[in-house]
Amino acid sequence: LKCSFCNYWQLPSRQQDELTVEQFRRGSRNLARMGASLVSLAGGEPLVRRDIVEIVESVGEYHFPFVTTNGWNADERLAREIFRAGCWGVSISLDYAEAERHDAQRGRQGAYKRAVRAIEVFSQARQHPWQRCNVMCVLVDDNLSQIEPLLKLAARHDAYFMVQPYSH
Repeated sequence: LKCSFCNYWQLPSRQQDELTVEQFRRGSRNLARMGASLVSLAGGEPLVRRDIVEIVESVGEYHFPFVTTNGWNADERLAREIFRAGCWGVSISLDYAEAERHDAQRGRQGAYKRAVRAIEVFSQARQHPWQRCNVMCVLVDDNLSQIEPLLKLAARHDAYFMVQPYSH
């Protein structure tokens, strides 16, 4: 997506710059020695990685892995596999309770629909009571009025709600 509040999508991305699963495992092992317990796998967009399930599994050897996604690439199969791999929680970014506004913020038509669908599939895919599905709202200058409707949306899907303030 081409979110209006960040520039990840403007930065060049090359396959050779991506970490391998083994590099994630080694990095995770090193973090564990320093006492870290939770590792967030975020973006850009982690679900574009074809090996995201193996990455979650490798990080889960030493930590509680969490994934943050815009939900575009989520489906039932992937959601089940990510939770089976040991993921403790998935946060799906949803900034507005209105499709047009969310789509405009994320720079792509259909982003709202895909995010809500991701909330549904991840919420249903949890394998253990401790696994979380979160609706994560990136709080910007014009979406404070969206908090209550987003809380209600999260509750309808048995999801938690979290806010991530953003500032330039």
